[in-house]
Parts: sequence; structure tokens; C-alpha cells
Amino acid sequence: MSGTAKKVGYLRRREARPGRILAATVLAGMLLAAGSLAANAQGQGPREKPGVRPAGELLIPQNAPIRRGQGQRVSVTDGENWVVGLLHVEVGDRRIVILPDGRLKSLPTSDAPTTEDRFKPATKAEIVAQLETEGLKGFKSRSTARFVYVYNTSEAFTKGTSRILETMYPAILAYFKRLQIPVDHPEMPLVAVMFKTEEEFRKYEDVPEGIAAYYNSVTNRIVMYEQSDLVEIAPELAMKQSIGTIAHEGIHQILHNIGVQQRLSRWPMWLSEGLAEYFAPTSVDQRMRWKGVGMPHDLRMYELGRYLKANPGSPGEIVEKVVAAGQLNSSGYAAAWALTHYLAERQKEKFQRYLREVASLGPLEPGERAATQHTDAFVKHFGGDYAKLQSALVEHLQSLPYVDPIANQTHYVVLLDTTSMRTAGVTTSPSGAHEFQEKVLAKLPPNVRASSRFQIMPFANKQLAEQYADRFLGRGN
Repeated sequence: MSGTAKKVGYLRRREARPGRILAATVLAGMLLAAGSLAANAQGQGPREKPGVRPAGELLIPQNAPIRRGQGQRVSVTDGENWVVGLLHVEVGDRRIVILPDGRLKSLPTSDAPTTEDRFKPATKAEIVAQLETEGLKGFKSRSTARFVYVYNTSEAFTKGTSRILETMYPAILAYFKRLQIPVDHPEMPLVAVMFKTEEEFRKYEDVPEGIAAYYNSVTNRIVMYEQSDLVEIAPELAMKQSIGTIAHEGIHQILHNIGVQQRLSRWPMWLSEGLAEYFAPTSVDQRMRWKGVGMPHDLRMYELGRYLKANPGSPGEIVEKVVAAGQLNSSGYAAAWALTHYLAERQKEKFQRYLREVASLGPLEPGERAATQHTDAFVKHFGGDYAKLQSALVEHLQSLPYVDPIANQTHYVVLLDTTSMRTAGVTTSPSGAHEFQEKVLAKLPPNVRASSRFQIMPFANKQLAEQYADRFLGRGN
């Protein structure tokens, strides 16, 4: 057995250059991993990393008896001082302890004796001071009722992140109360660490290429960065991806701290990620905001629709694969969201019973046969007719309102008019428009270049932009 530090990311770096018309398929390729629902172990092609990897901070014996903690208080060292921690789980001759700041630590049982002393959660100021010792000295910090934010990002990004997390928290708590799943407020503050750049983000912790944000179940923190390569290609899509990642990782953190998903418990991958996506839809219409539990997820619907067209497969194949998957790529996340949304909305009672059963799993449960046990539990609650389930799922998705997230973002038309030629380009960003302009100018003779006239015009979506470009070139009505 090994502990797990969850890493979830949405963006992989890609080079993209606008030609005469930058097609939506360039952006689609950045979102969609075709051909499979599971993550490619060789790292080929754009994919998402659910991030189940050994957590180096924890030493956990293999094939040893597991005993859940019952809230016992234990005396441990946090590296410098002796503190009172909470026993999370015992594995053989080791104890996994929750420290006052929320981090998990693995110690020999003899180094974590029980105590009658009171457990005192770390204060927000103490957590900020701890983070300063980890290379974040000089970072700003701000606190709210439930969260501590340590950051060097823009204030707009920090406030937008805070708005999303603070809005989601009470709604998620209320959702599980309605399902009669026991929940409670966490004893210690929830921590968000935010970096301005990817370079700073990677210096903080060694994470795989392509990770934009993650929740680490060992440190109990969400970590993210503000800038993205996609900003240069499609600013609006980059913002949608960014705040979607914030919401997704925030969901993981909240679920692991209100008592729904025990830290280190082994949930089915499709449910863990699908539930985070079900709760996470966001919007950037007027400002960064959370849309609410179970709202349609346009990016996931877009991805799954393209996947189904490219990979129709056999009846029920998508549902069967995603239920059994141990890791997911981008298409797998879309399928996990779709399955969760269908079951939560159309098979509510069965889904709630299933969710209550999964939520009862303790740390490191259900054990080494987790994959088989998860599949058996799914079949027990929803049946094994995957073809029927998939048919009903597709029908459900077709009934949902949907706005194409690629086509329905701002597109820019770049117009060039000279004495000898006319040309036009369509792109999704001002930087792409300027790059198109520079490339065209470089091909013109100096005398023509000096008299050329450029104009850049924004349009609400791709269709309007291309229609205008066609009319300018004499191809439209």
C-alpha cells in the first residue's frame, strides 16, 4: 500500500500558430484526448492526470492490518515542536496522524503515544508562518471564515478564487446534509497556495508536466498558478479552464474535510473525479463565478460529444471503461462527469444509496482489491447492463442546454487591405491577431508594406467572425 497525494490538472502545453484562419480544432486538440478514456502511461498526447502517485511524505507498511482512528489524541513532533495530533489510521506498527495544521504524518506507533492533552488546531496566522518557512516568504495572505489564501498572484485572481470557494462550500455542505451523509465543519482552516507563474509553481513541488493545479491529500492544500500558455491563444477559454480547475480542486479539498471523503480512502476514480466535475461548473460571463451544483458543464459536454463521434465503440463500452478506470484522461473526465450527472439527476435514490456506501470507506479502504470491489458495488446499485445505461446517459445529455465553449467565445477578425491584395484572418486572441499581422507584413514588398492598412475587429463568436471575413474577401452575401 502507499499513500496518495492527489494531483489534478487540465492544461498541457502546446505550440499553436494562427494561419489564415485559426480553426476551432486547434483548441479542441488541446482539450481532447482521443482513442481512450484512461490516461496514457507514456504521456503521449494531451491528457489529464488524476494524480494517484506515492506520497513521499508518508511511509505506509504493505499488507499490514488497517485500523481506523477513533479521534484519539496522540503526542507527536511536527519537526520542531511537540504537538497534539489526531490519529487518522493505524497500519501495522505505524500511525498516520493529522497535525494541527491539517497535514498528515506517518510515525512508528512508539513515536505517537496517546495523550489526554487537548488538540488545538493551528490558527490562520500559524499556518501562514509555516508556509513562509516553505519558500513563500514575502507572499501576501488573506483569510476568510473557512480558508487561508497565500499568494503572489493578481488581486483579481485571488478574489475570484475566493469567491468561487466561499460560494461552493455552504452549498456542498447542504447537498450532503440532504442526502443524510454526516458532515461537519473542519477544525482547521483550509489552505490555498497560489503562484503567479508556472515556473514558481514547479519550484514549490515537483509535479508532472501538464499539471495546472492540484489538491494534495497529505498536506491538505490546494496549489495552483495563474498564468497559462493558453492565454496567448484563447484568453476566454484559458479563463474558463483556470476557474474550472480552481473549482474542481476546491471540491476535492472540501469533500476531504467535511467528512464525506476520508483522506487516503480509495474511492472509484470515476466517482471521485465525476463528483468534483458535477459540483464544479463555473462561468466568466461578467466575473469569475460558480454556477451551482449539477449545472451543465459545457467544456465536458463538448469533449464527450467529440469523443463519441470519433470513437463510437460497442454499446455500453464508454460506461464500462470509465467505471473500471484507475486513471482518466480528458475524455475520461468528461465521461465521469456525464455518468455522475446522469445518475445524480435521473437515478437519484440509487445514486444516493451508492454515494452513502462509498462515503463510508475509511482511510486506505477498500484495500488491494479496490478495482474489483468498486465494479461490484456499481453493479449492485445500477445493474450491469452498460449498453442500457449508456443509451440513457446519451439521451440525458441531449436534453441538457448547451453552449459550444469553443465557437462561442470572442473571435477576432484581422483585415489587411493594400493596393494589390486583400486578406483576412480569424483568431481567438489579440496576440494571435498581431502575430497574423506580422507574418503577412513580412511577406510584402517594402513599398506595399508602408501603405497597407490593418484593422482588428472583435466578434461574439466564431461564426460571426468568419462570416465577416468572408464578406470582406468577397465570398459571402
